[in-house]
Amino acid sequence: AWVGGALHYRVHNVLEPACRGLYLCFGPMHETSQEAKGLVKQGLARVIHNGHEFYQWYKNLSWKTHPPHQAMWQAVVEQKGASDRIMNEISPSGQK
Repeated sequence: AWVGGALHYRVHNVLEPACRGLYLCFGPMHETSQEAKGLVKQGLARVIHNGHEFYQWYKNLSWKTHPPHQAMWQAVVEQKGASDRIMNEISPSGQK
């Protein structure tokens, strides 16, 4: 799945296609998304800078095997509770 927005501004939601276990790629403007950075770090998503890179990425996908469903699902599960962690960080004394 090509996740839009990251060529010129910022990446859209990467967790939706990740939940489906899809191969993921997006542009270089993904630093505002902790999820996108994590998927790249784990090798579950690819940063694409131009049309040639996209073509090479697409051409080299393994259609004989399935995308990394289990690894992708685990990456999504690890994000569970992110809102609570953020609220605990920004609220005084961790109070909600």
